[in-house]
Amino acid sequence: MSVSLFDSRFYAAANPDLAAAGITAPEELYEHFRIKGLEEGRLFSPLVDINFYRNSNGDLARAGLTTNTDLYEHLQRHGVDDNRQFSPLIDIDYYLRQNPDVALATGGDREAALEHLQQGGLRENRQFSQLVDLNFYLAANPDLNQSLAGNREEALQHLLLYGLGEGRQFLAGDMGLLAAASGVGQPLSFADVIGINDSEDYYKFRIDTLSDVSLNLKGISLPARLRLIRDANNNGLPDEGERVLAIAAEENNLEVIEAFGLTPGNYFIQVSNKEENEADTAYELTGFVSKAEILESSSATLARPQAGNALSTALNLGFLHASQAVKDAITNNRPQHFYQFQLHTRSEVRLSLEGLSSDVLIQVIQDINRNGIADAGEIVETIPAPTEPVDLNGNGTIDFDELAAWISGDTLEVPYPDAIVVPDLSPGNYFIQLSKVEEANGGETGYALNLDAVPIGAPTGGAANAEPVSWGSLGILGGSRLEINDFIGHANPYDFYSLQIEDDSNVKITLESANVDADLILIHDLDDKGGFGFNEIIAFPPQERSQSQEIERFLGDGTYFVGVTKVWDNTPYTLSVEEISDDLPADSAGNDFSQATNIGIPNGREINEFVGNDDPEDYYQFQVDSLSEVSLGLFNLTGNASLQLVRDSNGNGFLDGDETIAASEAKGARAEAIDRILLPGNYFVRVSQVQRDSSYTLWSNAVPISPPTVDAGNSLSAAFDLGNISGNISSNSASLQTTPQTKSDILTVEDRHDFYKFSLTASSDLSIFLDNMSANADLRLVRDANANGLVEPEEILAVSGEGGATLEEINIGGLAPGNYYVWVSQTLGSTYYDLNIVANNFNRAYGHGLVDAKVAVASAIGSAPFPEIAPLGGTDWGLDLINAPEVWNQGYTGEGMVVAVVDSGVDYMHQDLDDNIWINSDEIPGNGIDDDNNGFIDDLTGWDFWEGDNDPRDLDPLGGHGTHVAGIIAGENNGIGVTGVAPNAKIMPVRVIGTFRGESEPIVAGIRYAVDNGANIINLSLGGSVLNEAQREAIRYATDRGVVVVMAAGNDGLTNFGGGKRFSPTRYPAGLASEVGISVGAVDSSGAIAEFSNRANTAFLDYVVAPGEEVFSSVLVDTYQFWDGTSMAAPHVAGVAALIKEANPNLSPAAVEDIITGTANPNLVLETGEYNLLDR
Repeated sequence: MSVSLFDSRFYAAANPDLAAAGITAPEELYEHFRIKGLEEGRLFSPLVDINFYRNSNGDLARAGLTTNTDLYEHLQRHGVDDNRQFSPLIDIDYYLRQNPDVALATGGDREAALEHLQQGGLRENRQFSQLVDLNFYLAANPDLNQSLAGNREEALQHLLLYGLGEGRQFLAGDMGLLAAASGVGQPLSFADVIGINDSEDYYKFRIDTLSDVSLNLKGISLPARLRLIRDANNNGLPDEGERVLAIAAEENNLEVIEAFGLTPGNYFIQVSNKEENEADTAYELTGFVSKAEILESSSATLARPQAGNALSTALNLGFLHASQAVKDAITNNRPQHFYQFQLHTRSEVRLSLEGLSSDVLIQVIQDINRNGIADAGEIVETIPAPTEPVDLNGNGTIDFDELAAWISGDTLEVPYPDAIVVPDLSPGNYFIQLSKVEEANGGETGYALNLDAVPIGAPTGGAANAEPVSWGSLGILGGSRLEINDFIGHANPYDFYSLQIEDDSNVKITLESANVDADLILIHDLDDKGGFGFNEIIAFPPQERSQSQEIERFLGDGTYFVGVTKVWDNTPYTLSVEEISDDLPADSAGNDFSQATNIGIPNGREINEFVGNDDPEDYYQFQVDSLSEVSLGLFNLTGNASLQLVRDSNGNGFLDGDETIAASEAKGARAEAIDRILLPGNYFVRVSQVQRDSSYTLWSNAVPISPPTVDAGNSLSAAFDLGNISGNISSNSASLQTTPQTKSDILTVEDRHDFYKFSLTASSDLSIFLDNMSANADLRLVRDANANGLVEPEEILAVSGEGGATLEEINIGGLAPGNYYVWVSQTLGSTYYDLNIVANNFNRAYGHGLVDAKVAVASAIGSAPFPEIAPLGGTDWGLDLINAPEVWNQGYTGEGMVVAVVDSGVDYMHQDLDDNIWINSDEIPGNGIDDDNNGFIDDLTGWDFWEGDNDPRDLDPLGGHGTHVAGIIAGENNGIGVTGVAPNAKIMPVRVIGTFRGESEPIVAGIRYAVDNGANIINLSLGGSVLNEAQREAIRYATDRGVVVVMAAGNDGLTNFGGGKRFSPTRYPAGLASEVGISVGAVDSSGAIAEFSNRANTAFLDYVVAPGEEVFSSVLVDTYQFWDGTSMAAPHVAGVAALIKEANPNLSPAAVEDIITGTANPNLVLETGEYNLLDR
């Protein structure tokens, strides 16, 4: 079957020259169309666009159908029935969905549906397009409605022939001109529904200057798609093949587009349903359009370097020995930009432009005669290296051949590539010229220029140095040695190689770097998803950096990745992998209690073993001959295995449900650890396979300790008196300041009951924890109401009676002033215990609760809580959750506060941070002199303690951590990107860690630098499992000098459990929050504790929670991402601390900590107890 596509009335109207030639009759018009008009490209139907058909169906050209006649015949015979797109306006599937009677009458046949639309659908005012609504078109243009008498056929014809060209409104969502040139930002706000029947919504706007556009799609219950499209050909429609300028960053029920330096012109926003959705979803589209921030860069604290407008004024970027990035904008007033750089060795030079909304011409020039002009022969030959596939044949789509050409690098005819390579450039002085293009896709545009260089002669093995993060393959490990010679450096700091192991093998991996140190890491793809997560790293670089590194492990079958990473500078390297043997380690461990290997009294011994599918469990037995602190560690894991400390209490030779004293079940290949104080006796260790085969090292140690000095009495009358545990109402906080009590003792058969007495001087909530047991003990709260010295049933206010060594806890609210008793009783077996009591509703999951900026800042100035304001919504949900906007509304924005981000560095040129970067005003930049005598030369914007220089900027391609943290604290309130909790605070960048390694010495030095150079708050979104005394002293140094220290709690989640309750391991420095600083856990947008977040546990800490899941913030080179982690939660609290200190600068760190914890809201936090052991 074929369908009629020709419309004689439309053909006559679209081609008025035919009437002048006397061609007016329908049969004459069709004959002209058939013989001449079709090939001449004349319009012939309001429902069909033959060029759109060509551009939307690139496979037809590959099949030889290139002429208009070929395409017309294909569409007529097959295209409609094949559901091919043939018009930017007409959607036959939509027509059938909106008109079920037509669908029923035609049986869903698309050709019949198109015929119905032609013959009666338009006249009957049926909906046929998700882009155009003729009812709206007539309503928005009353002159047409009157002249056309409401005729929908005539209205569609008018729209296509005249209306689009006249700029008439046809979209309800047409916002018209958003006059960003005025300098006044324009907010956007829409709400609608998309779904099965109406799967696409469009909005349109026009800008008159380079502009930044921020879009949020929120409130969606099902996945949706958000796109921003430039109408490059100015035909008024979002044609197929027009550049999609930005695809949203997606995170559950929120999508975000941040586009910067957009070319003036017309744009469409498309909100579309995803194909897999089977229901409708409401949505809210909000956004902001403002004059491009880059045009205002001269007002920035750190003014962006501006390109010159000729060779003679080119901005000199210096020697290209490390990756560089600069931002600017091509405009009508500055259509050409010039940069200068130098090479000290022959190199392959790579240049790329990011963030383009228009084509730009990139050229490299060598001014050989030094006359300041690009003469003939001075343009350096370059090779296009576009960052994405290019529509080489101009058909509007990326065809298979074009995709293949891009993958292979064979894209030599690209007219305006966004990246180029100069394969061999000699040492010398060079220029880069960026020029505005005047053709169809040209115009003004912002850009980020990235420059890299790889020395010539560098090996190009399996990873080939093609990208900053490059991938190669070592193949399958067999009997022969695998070896690759390659290169890493500033342009490509990371090489990763896949390695396939088919049989369990003892494997040796060796890295030899030629010039400078390099690092070696090993990853196991535990979940077989390809790529890797942090928890899948099975070997990190050693503490000592060196040019020679080696990993030797017994590896089970599976896919591995070997990583080679830059440390200091460019270097060739040799990477080799060889199989030493395929013999399994000797199975020295028993497989059950009865066969457990006896290791005696733990003394620091290490045991290397293996668990896998054929041997899933190993058992060890040990003894303790005196009260001892026992530590167990499971490390060097090559898969996922768990660690358990067990006591066979009933002696039946089996592990019963209540006999696990403690266990560690970390995700992936992360190390396991258990610490417990044990009484003399016999104990067991069980190592169990969780995910994939795994070799391991088991370490155990026992350190004798003195018995507790507290001897609690055995009755109410003999109870140990803890005294008053509630203090006075703080002048700085509405909360009751408490005196926590921690006591330890031992329960035995001879001493089965311990009693403690305490008093409350004010009505108080109470939290009691009994923890660190090795046997079963119960906990009771008692009030001797009749003062007879006996415990009577009605005097027991609360009981906790868990099984086994499970921790006991009592949380009770509103206790009246008076005397109370805690009763600890033995249930089964002798045990040591720790008792923690605090007159506060301290929760072992979320500590004091969710930080509340509104109440905290009001408390700091002795004010009533600030009034609420309307939520910001969208990506600012975290600000809403902690009530930061209410504080801004009172005039507090962190002004005058300096927050040190002691982290991986900060991209201090980021457009959302550059105005808020701390500047060392006593330092004269670039003079090579320590002007302020602080011991650091030219530390204008902080210091890099990781590489030992004065540039703490983070441009690592796998980096961005410190930049993300900085945006949460003090992102500028400029209508784009991210707004920080304290948007007028200053960020002091201090770089102290790398991507895959961290060391204590730089962290300690960075903390002390921040204190000595004026920081008010320090954010530490970093940590490890071991307490470092130097870090403790550095943090004390900070707090003693008035600096508030905020620390991320860690991302282990509920790794550990004792008995039947899970808890988190202690991470440092956050674990120091019982002494100094604040520890911060993470919650999601609903207030639920994030699955990955470390909890407060039972030791009383200054611990609160803050937003840390799906947090949107700044990353490298003016971009943004959603990240998870307590690293994201801590800066929310650091920002609140800045608001508090601005409001009351006289507060001590301890007072700030008390305010934050005392005003935190426990009622908004939910503990789900979720823990996914197999998650990456």
